[in-house]
Amino acid sequence: MRLAEAGATEAQIAAFLGHRSHHEARRYIAAANRMTLASSALDLLENLSNLHGGLGKTHPQDAEKKGTKS
Repeated sequence: MRLAEAGATEAQIAAFLGHRSHHEARRYIAAANRMTLASSALDLLENLSNLHGGLGKTHPQDAEKKGTKS
């Protein structure tokens, strides 16, 4: 999967791993794409949370800094 994460093509992955079919290479690429999409979705949520002040939620550390408890 590291090859797929690095952007290798189906043909490159299949050749490197000795697969005659590109089927397994497609699986590796699909898994790498899912990981990339999940990571970018998490980034979007974090940015949204930061933009909206944590969506009204406070962290215990923040409350301690302000001298209050949540």
